Amino acid sequence: GVPVAVVDGNVLRVGSRLWCLDQDSRQAALPREVRRRLDAAVIQSGDPSAFNQALMELGAMVCRPRDPSCGECPCQADCLALAAGRVAELPVRSARPAVPHYRVAVGLLEHEGRVLIARRDEEQMLGGLWEFPGGKQEPGETLAETVVREFQEELGLAVQVGARLCTIRHAYSHFRITLSAYRCVPAGAVEALRCGRPVAWVPWDRLGEYPFPKANHKIFAALGLVPPPAAGAVAPPAAGASAPGVPAADVLKGQA
Repeated sequence: GVPVAVVDGNVLRVGSRLWCLDQDSRQAALPREVRRRLDAAVIQSGDPSAFNQALMELGAMVCRPRDPSCGECPCQADCLALAAGRVAELPVRSARPAVPHYRVAVGLLEHEGRVLIARRDEEQMLGGLWEFPGGKQEPGETLAETVVREFQEELGLAVQVGARLCTIRHAYSHFRITLSAYRCVPAGAVEALRCGRPVAWVPWDRLGEYPFPKANHKIFAALGLVPPPAAGAVAPPAAGASAPGVPAADVLKGQA
């Protein structure tokens, strides 16, 4: 019931042209200034609801983004942008920032018919989901070298990178990735595996029982694997899984 101005996209455009405001429409300053200037008029109108509706319709039907009907506008005599010949320039709208793009490589490390996966930390983005080990490509390295480095840094394992299995693209809210998956085999003793988070050696036909991030679902589809469950599902206890506090090497020895 408080008489205040409603500033949607149409009203923002009307206000920016009426008062020839140069603030960027993507920033908070412009709607704040338009609302400040309109609030007094809303109160004086005596009918805030009708006033706000009329302004929104004015922006939608007359003060359009393209080809505005300035000759039909009831505010044309007071429009500073019209007087300055700047109607087409307003409101100012900066270019959207470029969306970051990253190249990512992961390894599907196979040992005795099982594939190594690791669970993301709860504090991380997509925390609690399982993934194939890997990470972002660094300047100057090939994607295969990315896989080798990530396995060494994250798991203490030396791996030999084989064929590229697939490459997929995925978009998150604030960045995009091109993700390549490689088949890998150990280049040393798998007992050297060290990891501060849960890992599991899982048969190929049971990978679909573990919840993976959406980007990894595309890897499953490309390889013809059973798709993973939805995020939030609880992974089953798997032979070869290392529980928190249990050295992965001990788990592997138990499989022998």
